[in-house]
Amino acid sequence: KRDSEALENQALVFKLQLYGGMFGVFAALCMGVFFYLASRKNAARDTFRKCLFLAPPPIQNKFMELFDGFVAGLSNAKDRKGFWQAAALSIWMWCNGSLAIYCLFQAFSMSLPFGAACFVSVAIALTVALPQAPGFIGVFHVAMEKTMLLWGQEAASAQGFALIFWGVSFIPVTVIGLFALWSEGIALSDLRISKAVMPEDGQKNEHSPNH
Repeated sequence: KRDSEALENQALVFKLQLYGGMFGVFAALCMGVFFYLASRKNAARDTFRKCLFLAPPPIQNKFMELFDGFVAGLSNAKDRKGFWQAAALSIWMWCNGSLAIYCLFQAFSMSLPFGAACFVSVAIALTVALPQAPGFIGVFHVAMEKTMLLWGQEAASAQGFALIFWGVSFIPVTVIGLFALWSEGIALSDLRISKAVMPEDGQKNEHSPNH
């Protein structure tokens, strides 16, 4: 039974790697289209308008507004220095997260490759993008546990790894954030009060006779 489960996990990991590679190629093509739109705005705009020739004018105008807003968001892509700086920073952040997971592998005596750490890092990124409880409690742990099981780890080890990694990732950040609030003289109650009062202040200002 254990051998069959291992074979199933290997097949699943292979499929995930395959589909992940296909998605990577698709994402690269999309990025190429985005950069083309950013560098050839007028030509791309004319082409996009021609594709909408069958739609009624109100719908054409709506889609053209969306197109213009989308292309405007890509304007920074023309700054090549900024682009490469952002790309280098993104790669560094991803590698840093994967390296932290890989180091924790060693602490748990898990003989897993660095690719497994990258795989877990991507799984976590997809998980935390979903709506969930504050601090990613619950869903984060389950997702990491299931991901570790795919790499042939025991359930108890996977659960312990998920709990420790969550603590290493969130507790220091939370403590530093609380210290920053204390150093600025801000209390948590002040944040809750300001969040509740700001919409009311906006409404008062909007309907104020002096506004």
